[in-house]
Amino acid sequence: MHEFPYSQKLNDLYKSKNIEFVYICMNSTKENWQRTRTKLKLGGNHFYLNKIQSDIFSKKFQTHGFPTYLLIDKKSQLVDSNAPRPSDSNIKDKIDKLLNE
Repeated sequence: MHEFPYSQKLNDLYKSKNIEFVYICMNSTKENWQRTRTKLKLGGNHFYLNKIQSDIFSKKFQTHGFPTYLLIDKKSQLVDSNAPRPSDSNIKDKIDKLLNE
């Protein structure tokens, strides 16, 4: 939750670029997810995964904890399964590098 304001700043910074920010809720109730989204007024693309979907996602992307930040390139290839948090200044360099490829 602490990272959401930084995520929103990244969303705003890159809104005119060819980039999508996707937020995936796992291991929560749909009600909590909806309440939190409404409360925080978060932009971007948000998806709720049920238990089965969460298990599939975790295995595919090898997520082991929350939050997890991933970078996926223009060819839909996972390039970083342990990307810096939105508050980390290094994330901009990594995003810019992917945008320039």
